[in-house]
Amino acid sequence: MESFINIAIKKLESTYTDKLRYFLLSLLERVSFYDNYYKEKYKIEVLIELMEDYETNDEVDEYNQKIATKVLENIRSHINKQ
Repeated sequence: MESFINIAIKKLESTYTDKLRYFLLSLLERVSFYDNYYKEKYKIEVLIELMEDYETNDEVDEYNQKIATKVLENIRSHINKQ
């Protein structure tokens, strides 16, 4: 999972294609539901920062902004449980 998160962060920071963003964000949304991720919280601060940027970035299409919002909601929900 750590390798995927590294790759996803790197690609999301550098890509400008909505299809690749959609694919990576969709997978990150699934990871953000996975309780075991929150045991280590690997690069969670970087993910939060990136998702907050994607949420409001005009260069990111509306659908991908919504997925970024869902990822953030999942992360915040899990953090608040702990």
